[in-house]
Amino acid sequence: MFIALTRDQATQSSIRHLLKQFPGEVLQTLNQIIRSDYDLTSLKENPITRITILGHADQGLYGGMDSETFADHLIHILKKNDEASPGFSNRLEAIDLLGCELGFINAETQSYAMEVATHLQKKGYSIPIQAFTIPEHTKSHFVNTLLNRKTKTTLHNEATTWGFYGFKTAEDTEKYITYTSLESEVYIKKIREQAKLYTLIETIRNVNIENIALETTIDDSYIQLQRAKINLQTPENKSKIEHTLVKFRQKISDSRAMIQKNIAKLSILYETQKKLTTYIDQLEKKEQMLSEHRLNCSVQIVDTSNPREYLDQHPECDFTHLAQIYRTETVDTLVNSKQSKQIEHQELTKKIHTLETQSVKWQRSLEKANLTIEQKRSEIDSPEAETEFIELMVGWQEQIVARQLTIKHNTAAIRELSQTQQQISAEIEELDTKLTELTQPHQNAEKAVSDIRNTVQMVRRYKTSIPREKIDPKQSPLHDSAIKPNSNRQ
Repeated sequence: MFIALTRDQATQSSIRHLLKQFPGEVLQTLNQIIRSDYDLTSLKENPITRITILGHADQGLYGGMDSETFADHLIHILKKNDEASPGFSNRLEAIDLLGCELGFINAETQSYAMEVATHLQKKGYSIPIQAFTIPEHTKSHFVNTLLNRKTKTTLHNEATTWGFYGFKTAEDTEKYITYTSLESEVYIKKIREQAKLYTLIETIRNVNIENIALETTIDDSYIQLQRAKINLQTPENKSKIEHTLVKFRQKISDSRAMIQKNIAKLSILYETQKKLTTYIDQLEKKEQMLSEHRLNCSVQIVDTSNPREYLDQHPECDFTHLAQIYRTETVDTLVNSKQSKQIEHQELTKKIHTLETQSVKWQRSLEKANLTIEQKRSEIDSPEAETEFIELMVGWQEQIVARQLTIKHNTAAIRELSQTQQQISAEIEELDTKLTELTQPHQNAEKAVSDIRNTVQMVRRYKTSIPREKIDPKQSPLHDSAIKPNSNRQ
């Protein structure tokens, strides 16, 4: 089946091309699937063995969703349909992600497609997540090359082919990124200036409407003025009519003055509109020029009329497999980091122990020296003995001060080393958490496989423990008669 993330003209054209190649498959938008609570069992395509998804994308968003949000939708689809139709996820040959830059691996060896594959693997799904990427096959060359390339997929409607683009050098990649950034800046600036222009046009419109209203007021006032002049020929209410004449003349004068003021204002507004329009035209030309420069940085790697076939024929496009490779490498790296941290922790423990031992030794030495001093002081019984005691104290005082300073320095060093040790312990715990996240799904899978093997071995031992001619099939723990009617059967 096909799932469309967007409904623009380019996506619709791509879908029409694919539906011609695979006429027996159905098309759903993601919103339709969400509204049906992710249930696909009612679709005419049954069983569904492959899902191909189309939408606009970049390295961070696919159909406007980050990798975790998008993966959550896939997980809902898999869970819901596994419940409704057991084995649904196991029957899926692949999930294809068609869109720009989904298969681009950055310097941190991450890509949108790989992040999606990793999210699914954490939930126990090992379905191949496929996306366009460069055609090198060996892992080392693949990684090194891909660090210097970006991948794009676009549909040439006139040729009904999928064009796969990349870059020859790291310099081309950097240029592409630079031009993309500059183009985005110009586009945002253009949108802002267009918003200013729309506001300005609305202001001009309002001023013109105001002038029309003022002209209408002048016309109405002039008519009223003429009527008042006619009425002035009769002597009745002469003073009141004269007051009316003054009022309408003033109203006409004020309206004309306001119109002149608005005309001056419009002159400035029209000049500003002209400048804004010229500036927006310049921005559009600059945006087009940057877009051309950006596209000129990339080169076409391959054309294919059947993206599924291309993805199947190129193992490097299977990001579930790549995620496993990178996870293994990541686990090894984390294990090595943990071992290094543990060694560093042990070395710090030794240093702290050495300093503590030295401090205890010097502290005992000082206590012993104090006892000796007190004893010598108590033995003073003459001026000569006092002089001898003072000379002895002068020699000892330097050693006492030196050892006190050593103890003080050791205490400060122990405090600093202990803080570093605590920090390393926290880092080791963090590494343990990451290792658990990476290895837990595989440990669960290995346990499941181990349980199956144990069951098989148990059955084999059961069969071999009874002479062949005496084996009663009904005695087998796997025979239907051995299963209680109320037991839960899968």
